[in-house]
Amino acid sequence: MTTSNYITFILLGVIGLVFIIDFILNSRKKPLEKSVEKFVEKESSVNGSSNPLSWILRRKKNISLSLILIPILKVLTHFFIFPEMHEVVVDRIKPVLSKMKEYINIYGEEPLDIGHHFEVMFTDRLELFIPVTLIFLVVVWFFNDKIKAR
Repeated sequence: MTTSNYITFILLGVIGLVFIIDFILNSRKKPLEKSVEKFVEKESSVNGSSNPLSWILRRKKNISLSLILIPILKVLTHFFIFPEMHEVVVDRIKPVLSKMKEYINIYGEEPLDIGHHFEVMFTDRLELFIPVTLIFLVVVWFFNDKIKAR
């Protein structure tokens, strides 16, 4: 792994730690009575409409935004954390002891551009959809009280 991957994982860990600390601090500030009232209100609203279709219809913008964001997040994860490489051949001039110059080929790898990752979005590294979707759902669950059904 390169240093940029380590830095990415460290930054993701710090962001997750900030979310957890914020969640713990905010949960301590709320009195128990308000939490119970909020729970009772939610239960009564859920029991009033037990039809899953009505739940989906109330959140059509949120669901459509999720269907757009999850593939984009998969591509960005594929591009930044698991980049695909391709071989490049560079012609270089190598000085030889007899002062003659000889051409040699230097083989290397360089990452493919993000356009390639969009082209292979649904064919390569499909297993990345699972963690991306799980992380997306955790973030949505964390901000659930701030996201309104529209």
